[in-house]
Amino acid sequence: MKKLSLFLALMAIAVQANAQFTVSLSFNVNGNSNSESQDILGQDPDSKFLSSSYVLSVTPSVRYQISDKWETGLEIGVKTTLEDSRNNWDSPLYGSNRTEITPTIFGRRSFNLTDKLSLFAQCNLGFSYLNYTQEKDKDYKQSSIGLSLSLFPGLVYKLTEKFYVEAKLPWPKMQFSIRNDKTEDGNIASYGGKRSIERTQTNFAFAPSSSLGSIMDNTSIGISYHF
Repeated sequence: MKKLSLFLALMAIAVQANAQFTVSLSFNVNGNSNSESQDILGQDPDSKFLSSSYVLSVTPSVRYQISDKWETGLEIGVKTTLEDSRNNWDSPLYGSNRTEITPTIFGRRSFNLTDKLSLFAQCNLGFSYLNYTQEKDKDYKQSSIGLSLSLFPGLVYKLTEKFYVEAKLPWPKMQFSIRNDKTEDGNIASYGGKRSIERTQTNFAFAPSSSLGSIMDNTSIGISYHF
């Protein structure tokens, strides 16, 4: 029994000595705006309706390299979406702020394509919390918690022995998720001035969107440092 314990301890030390840690930071920034002329309720026909949307996503992660091909790790994603709509008199019509925090554990399998370029398949198990508020209607709030399991590909390019650039691709992607949404609206007179709605959603999707715009919006680029 003592020999077995000693053997297991030596094996653990050997694995620890050969393993490497990687710290990475991935980000995605995208935005769009549009302007259109329209006649709103008989107002000036030259009036314009302006809208804009901006998304910032940052995901720091730590990976533990089990072997040359396999890694496991933890990442925390923070995603903020700002939306704004107004007319040409700069009068705010609608504004919202959506913040989502997603801690995730994952496993990754790498496939070498060249000496510098490799392809990987990553499986994520994540927990998400989302908070949504409106600028104009302070009494309207929405929150959501969820659990998701997803599988998607990515690419890693070796810059130096220590620095790597990686891209996580949203297509093709397979995902199963379950989510609980809760909405509170304080401006519904017919419900006594306040209404609460709670619902649970389950979803399974394979490659939910393959359009070029959606792929570009959801692709994240990051830089990694190998210790």
